[in-house]
Amino acid sequence: MEKEHVYLSELNNYLRERTYLIVLDDVWSDEVFEWLKDGLPDGNKSKIIITTRSLDVANLATSSSVYKLPFLGEKESLELLLKNALQIPDTSGNCSDELRDVARKLASRYGGLPLAIVVLGCLLFKKPHAHWSQVEKNLDWYRDGERCMNILYSSYHDLPYYLKSCFRYLACFPEDHEIKVVPLLRMWIAEGFMDHNKKGMLEDEAEHCLKELAQRSLVQVLHRDHDDSIESLRVHDILHDLAIRESEENDFLLICNKENKQNDFKKARRGVVHNNHNVKSQNKNLENIAMPNVRSFLNFDREVPIGIIYPLLRVLELKGNKNLKKLPDELKSMIHVRYLGLSHTGLEQLTETIGCLQNLQTINIEYTKVKKIPSSLWGIQALRHVTLKEWLPGPPLSANLVNLQTLENITVPESWRDGLPHLPSLRTLRLCYFDKEENGNPMPKLENLPYLKSLYLAGIKNIEEMLCSAGGFPQLQELTIWNVADLKQWKVEKEAMPLLKTLTIDDCKNLPALPDLYHVKTLQELRLIEMSDALKSKLEDHTGDEWQKIQHVPTIHY
Repeated sequence: MEKEHVYLSELNNYLRERTYLIVLDDVWSDEVFEWLKDGLPDGNKSKIIITTRSLDVANLATSSSVYKLPFLGEKESLELLLKNALQIPDTSGNCSDELRDVARKLASRYGGLPLAIVVLGCLLFKKPHAHWSQVEKNLDWYRDGERCMNILYSSYHDLPYYLKSCFRYLACFPEDHEIKVVPLLRMWIAEGFMDHNKKGMLEDEAEHCLKELAQRSLVQVLHRDHDDSIESLRVHDILHDLAIRESEENDFLLICNKENKQNDFKKARRGVVHNNHNVKSQNKNLENIAMPNVRSFLNFDREVPIGIIYPLLRVLELKGNKNLKKLPDELKSMIHVRYLGLSHTGLEQLTETIGCLQNLQTINIEYTKVKKIPSSLWGIQALRHVTLKEWLPGPPLSANLVNLQTLENITVPESWRDGLPHLPSLRTLRLCYFDKEENGNPMPKLENLPYLKSLYLAGIKNIEEMLCSAGGFPQLQELTIWNVADLKQWKVEKEAMPLLKTLTIDDCKNLPALPDLYHVKTLQELRLIEMSDALKSKLEDHTGDEWQKIQHVPTIHY
């Protein structure tokens, strides 16, 4: 609490001479505002906006400043429903009178609640128009607070079986948590939610499932990547409640709290620890609790010590747990483990026993204290995604990692000077070269990786020329070149990198001119950081040969 008072005092001093607007969204308790008041100076014309479903919280403002958001009227409800059901911005000329009548009946049953109407619209989008009236007849009616949950239940039960598991898994994350998509999809795959018999990458199938949940408005997209893929998401708190309700049935999920009984741990198939002080007071020794049926364990509390007595475990996410110094010896017998999320932990070493986990697909040890990678890791044929602490040696040339798609934060082993390991599925590569000897042009080795989409190259020394040849990097979308200090010429031939969208050139101060990029028509964003003054001056007036190479790029930072 002492630290909080210091922060509030600093905030008060900072705002004292300023006019400000603060927005507090979805506030549930008046204690939040009462606590924050100490950080806000009196007497200026600043504003605070609070959104809440609690009248007690709203009444913190003067009565003239409370705006009670009305429910949607009949017309607004109908238009919102049709826009989501037909997926078109203007419904006036694209909807028959008969269909509009059915939609009006449906919209009227949900009391002007926007979330329920949006989800209902997305439910109808998946059905032929002739079935809309059947949906209207089959929907049950719940009064008061349950009327919104009614349509959410209907939308959930309309999901195919594989999407139901994906949706319920979202209950593992705390309410209002920003969920990063990359680890989420890898957890789904580790759990076995994706169909291994289908052709194509499991990651593509998992991404398709996520897009379908977004199309049905069951998740909120927060951020998108350069290729328009979803980068992070959030689950609306009402939908989060629904996911928890469904997950509690059939022991799909156990949220650890002070109400748990020993038998709950024995039955649970997934366990999570949220940042909840009740857990610490009740379960100080979670490391001694057996969960014989658990397949996933996620810990979001950085202080609760966690043991691992989970024989059927597939997913272990301990990100941020500083109490974790080493992996327990019992882990080597957990042969089903497919996902190890250990980033930002206190982990100090990986031992050769990691090689016992022959089903391991994903391991992340970024921002740990690990100094050496055991050779047995590179003998795991199932590996799909490896993220190391910067910068540790990558796999030897003899490695045969046919499933590996992600390899991040590695230094290039000496053996790579003679070629590359067998990495036919690689999509993302982030590597740094040794700076002791001449590295040579790395592009001829890398540009033949057929599925590579993202490449980060750093620290290449004693190389003055670099070439990307025609037909090279056929799938590359994102390229970063950093700290190639001696580079003086970079040639990009026509038809090289035909799908490139984002290019970053950072700290290449001896590069006097840009490569020829005018034929890379897909390029959407170019970042030039810490470049030579001579190159900057050639670009400043937006004329000349250098500017012509990049003038077609929509977004340029330098």
